[in-house]
Amino acid sequence: MDKKRIDLPDRGGMEPQVALFYVMQQELRGRVKSAVAELTPTQLSWLPEKGGNSIGGLLLHIAEAELFWIQFVCTGQKLSAEQNNEYRTELFGDPDAPTMPEQPVAWFVDKLDDAQRITTAYYTTLTDLALAELKNFTDDEGRHYEFTVQWVLYHLLEHEAGHRAQILSLRRLLKERDIG
Repeated sequence: MDKKRIDLPDRGGMEPQVALFYVMQQELRGRVKSAVAELTPTQLSWLPEKGGNSIGGLLLHIAEAELFWIQFVCTGQKLSAEQNNEYRTELFGDPDAPTMPEQPVAWFVDKLDDAQRITTAYYTTLTDLALAELKNFTDDEGRHYEFTVQWVLYHLLEHEAGHRAQILSLRRLLKERDIG
């Protein structure tokens, strides 16, 4: 009887724990992109209710959060003014935020890919021991936090998975309400 072996894809020489986070993030990102691949600009910008999130807004937020945690918290590089503008960092969660302008899905995928390139470059620098390193962050109200790199990577996975669930729910609403 033939056996089919199922394993993780190539991890480019990464250490085992780092590679596991990397592969999970790559797989999840692929599922997010697949969930939105056929959506129109109108569908991507549609808001189910005032103060809610559009699918495009969620995609942009996933990319922005990834940049915040990896580029800013983990590597200590502030987001540039251009990044803050492109990723609309000040708007997510604001019930009075302007509606997301209509953009094709490729525009949002480019933002996700840009963030993922930065994250992938960071992964290539990590060792399994580095996952325990502490990263510090002080918020706008002066509260101080310490995060392990491992927690940051875990958080990015659960954050994106949660928003993928929202995207799938919004897709169902698009169909029910005949938003084209």
